[in-house]
Amino acid sequence: MPDDYTKMDEADLLAEFAARRSEAAFAELVRRHLPMVLGVCRRVLEDDDAAQDVAQGVFLALARKAPALQREQAWAAGCTMSRYAPPAPSGRRGHAGFAVNRRPQPCNRTPPRN
Repeated sequence: MPDDYTKMDEADLLAEFAARRSEAAFAELVRRHLPMVLGVCRRVLEDDDAAQDVAQGVFLALARKAPALQREQAWAAGCTMSRYAPPAPSGRRGHAGFAVNRRPQPCNRTPPRN
C-alpha cells in the first residue's frame, strides 16, 4: 500500500480505491477534483445548494462505479474532467437544469502505459 497518495496519478488512485476501498486514495481524488467539479456545477446550475448536491453525486457515482472502470477508462474520465470547461449557461435547459449542447474540449494528456 502506498505511503503517499499525493504522488499517485488519478488512474492509480482509482485502482487503489477499487481494489482496497482505500479512503485515503478516494480522498485524494476528491481533493484534486472537487474544486473543478463544484465550479462547473456552480456555473451550469447557478445555484450553490444544487451545485453542491450534484458535485456530491458525481463523487458518489465514481465511488460506486470505480471497481468496473479499467485503467484506460479512468484516464479518459480524468482527462475529460480536467479539460471540460462549459460556456456560460444558455437559456435552453435539459434534464436536471443542465444547459444543453455542451462540448468537451480536446485532451492533450498522454494515455497510460500498461
